[in-house]
Amino acid sequence: MSARAGGGTGAASAARSAAKGNFIGFIIAASFDVSDFVQSEDPEKNWGDLLGALGVTFAKVWAAGFAGVMIAGAIAASAAAAPVILVVGIGFGVSIVVGVLLDKIDQWLAVKERASRIGRVFAGAVSRGLRAITAFIEEIATNVDSLLDQWYADFEQHLRENDPLGHCALFCSDPLDQLDAWMRGMGGRGVY
Repeated sequence: MSARAGGGTGAASAARSAAKGNFIGFIIAASFDVSDFVQSEDPEKNWGDLLGALGVTFAKVWAAGFAGVMIAGAIAASAAAAPVILVVGIGFGVSIVVGVLLDKIDQWLAVKERASRIGRVFAGAVSRGLRAITAFIEEIATNVDSLLDQWYADFEQHLRENDPLGHCALFCSDPLDQLDAWMRGMGGRGVY
């Protein structure tokens, strides 16, 4: 069977290998972003910075890997007799060159820094939003608590003025006084 007859599985295998390579490349590149974030003494930095930087790193690693796979695929398609190691090596080399070029372009255009600033602004907005929601909920809880306290005091005052037996049945501290109030309230003689 020729290489072209089984090309579907070979292409799928190459795509899986490229995806694994991109993942490994991303892990390596992302470790530098995380290291920079951890070692930074800038008080303005936050998690939004890190997420912005990781997003740009992901895009650069994916683009470099894609370019490498495309070039390697073009070489493999045009020179069917080319050794596999040569095709893989050229694809790997192209990925590295494209990655370095993307890093230089990123440094020149400051894409990663801008993405980090966007992430910082977004994280700040989310933080302010959460603080506002928390303050709103605390205000509601305080108002409900105050409302319940007022309702309880009004209820007790109303009973004291209009139904002394009912008031004592609920609010007297002496159990015998409470029993007496309940018995009289039910029409009985009471305890005393």
